[in-house]
Amino acid sequence: MEIVRQDAPYNPRLGLALGFEFDEKNGEYPDTPAYAVMQLKDLGWGGVEFSTVDTLNYTGVSNNVSDDIFIEVDTFYRDTIVGRFSGLLLSGAGAMMPIDSGHFKVRLYRRP
Repeated sequence: MEIVRQDAPYNPRLGLALGFEFDEKNGEYPDTPAYAVMQLKDLGWGGVEFSTVDTLNYTGVSNNVSDDIFIEVDTFYRDTIVGRFSGLLLSGAGAMMPIDSGHFKVRLYRRP
């Protein structure tokens, strides 16, 4: 699952992408995904695309190699997923940015 948000619809300045693998058959909550990625992007630095080779913005990864961020799915009901995240985002330039307590609530639509 990937959640992408920006601060303005037509002339965005900041964007946030949050991605993780979610197993709806897990059945037990809270659920902590085995893989997660988060990126905070200044869209004024070259377009609206999020990319893994982007070193100017802040990115955090949680997998079997790195554990920068924590994402937890609290509930999944009807077609809405609710969760929270925290951790440390890193920049290719060397800077770090802590995320203290983020929350998300997203309605899901299934693809045919």
